[in-house]
Amino acid sequence: MLHLFGLLGLLGCQSRSTDWDEDTLQQLASSPEQLERFTNTLPAEQQDLLLLTLAVRNPQKANTFCKKVRSQTAKEKCQQVIGRPHLQLSEPQPNDVQVQGKQ
Repeated sequence: MLHLFGLLGLLGCQSRSTDWDEDTLQQLASSPEQLERFTNTLPAEQQDLLLLTLAVRNPQKANTFCKKVRSQTAKEKCQQVIGRPHLQLSEPQPNDVQVQGKQ
């Protein structure tokens, strides 16, 4: 879990909070069309943050998500995750996501 926070922290301060719940992340990871529509509503830095989150949480699809990141920092982080399998999660971790209504 710490590696995810490290990746997210390296992207710097974000202008909007990330309030993606577990169901949303699972749905976006499994539906390229929904992911495309959803990311188009976000600023570029949030798109990269979401794609990095999905890459870490879904290592089998990490290449797919990483191909879509835009910033150089996000590209570098993706390459680190892809190139270092021990940073990938074997399954999504519920503590990685803010649960709506709980802080």
